Amino acid sequence: MLDTGEPLTEYVPDDKVAAIEAELKELFAAVPIDHERVKAKVYELATAKYNCCTYNRIPYITEELVHIIQGFTPSEEINKQMLTKTVEKITFDKNKVITVTFKNGRKIAAKEGEICQDR
Repeated sequence: MLDTGEPLTEYVPDDKVAAIEAELKELFAAVPIDHERVKAKVYELATAKYNCCTYNRIPYITEELVHIIQGFTPSEEINKQMLTKTVEKITFDKNKVITVTFKNGRKIAAKEGEICQDR
């Protein structure tokens, strides 16, 4: 239930990447090849591609939460230590819905008398 399904990293190229790639094609088509300009464009392309990458810590946080929870045995009583290590906040709304937000952003909600559901 803790898994968010979010990827660790993602690469989404933008228009700048396409423009630099087009410039590189032109530079390679020219005779003689200007190696210094090509080298500079390759570095520029690498920088542009790197800037299109995103890094998400949520999968690591989820893994840490799973590891923490595995260290506790199931109980009918509330384990304050486990809650403080894994839960960001607990809220109650006017419809008597209790929502638990874990430190990785995942939310689980339950209404009195109903089974927990993902939110």
